[in-house]
Amino acid sequence: MRNAFSMIELVVSIVVMGIVVATLPMILFQTQNNLAYAMQQEAIMSTRAKIGYILAYDWDANAYENASGFTRVLNTNGTAANNAFDVVALSTPPRRIGHVQAESRQRLRDDLAAPTPKVNFVANSNLSAGFPDIDDFDGLAENITIVATDYDAVLPITLTPTIQYVTDNPATGNYNTQTLSFTFTTAAAGGITNIKMIQMRTTGNNIDLTLRAYASNIGESRPLRRTW
Repeated sequence: MRNAFSMIELVVSIVVMGIVVATLPMILFQTQNNLAYAMQQEAIMSTRAKIGYILAYDWDANAYENASGFTRVLNTNGTAANNAFDVVALSTPPRRIGHVQAESRQRLRDDLAAPTPKVNFVANSNLSAGFPDIDDFDGLAENITIVATDYDAVLPITLTPTIQYVTDNPATGNYNTQTLSFTFTTAAAGGITNIKMIQMRTTGNNIDLTLRAYASNIGESRPLRRTW
């Protein structure tokens, strides 16, 4: 019975240990990358959730009509990029071209109210009163912290929304024809239009992403009910 290692066994052991030690930084690096990727995905999900939260509110504060109790289409006629949205002549109640002439369907307000201009988004905010609309969130940054389940990582991020009007002009054709093409843009329009863009920028440690969504001035229809 021997009481010592042979030289060959010792050399093999040293080689094996060297390989293990050499691969350990690679394993740690890959683990760190996987964790960073998971945190980035959480940041994306948080950004999407925030956009969805904003989209749940009315398109504009002026869209809600107290008399009827639901959201109407706002009159953008005469402002930038809205020549295609003329009110149907002698329509009572007022409707646009393409609106269904039936009760409880989408139409304009009786007083032909207009949307809130971009310059008044913050000044006309109803956020503190608990009745916000989409543009009340313009520039309202929110700081949140994403924490991994096992607390291996903590990622503080800042979500900053920007709300602005973008052009509603079709690329080809017009809204009075059956065929047209449309391209969503990110550039701010020169005035009030029928499309608001919600742009959410999320920043943090190695995080800088931007997601966008669009909301349109279409009002709502009252659900039909059967009565006996």
